[in-house]
Amino acid sequence: MRATIVLLLSLLLLGGCQRHVSLDLSLSVQGSLADGRVLVQPVAVELLDPYGRLHRLKLRDPEQIDLSAPKAQNAPVNLPLRGRLQPGHYVGLRLVFADSAWLESANGSRQPLKVDARGPFVPLDVQLSAHDRQRLTAQIDLPASVPQQGVFHQRLSFLPALSVSSVGSR
Repeated sequence: MRATIVLLLSLLLLGGCQRHVSLDLSLSVQGSLADGRVLVQPVAVELLDPYGRLHRLKLRDPEQIDLSAPKAQNAPVNLPLRGRLQPGHYVGLRLVFADSAWLESANGSRQPLKVDARGPFVPLDVQLSAHDRQRLTAQIDLPASVPQQGVFHQRLSFLPALSVSSVGSR
């Protein structure tokens, strides 16, 4: 009897551990800056469930992205994620960026941009089901993310202005 209970508990735990959702995330860029290129490094994505719990997935190989490059402007950049999510309803998403971002002018000089690594959550309304693979695209509004500030209209910070679209599941 005891062996049967242990076996049943083991199967229940194993079954619960195997429920997961894979997430494919890509980043597209809207708009451009006339005065330079913006170089950033996304490091993770955070999703918020309706209960206020935070679910974080790190990027597999974080690398610097030129948001002003034609490649980023014309086609979404894939952001490969490590880990999986629990099935459920998610109501918010934000990208987390490394502390170092740069504004590079046409002559090659670089100006550091202060990064708000944990910007606001973008509203999201997505239901993730077990064993699905959900595809999301985050769109960043580049001019709104790197606003001009100060008397001389310098660009001093990077705060991602995002929106999210769900491409669907596979």
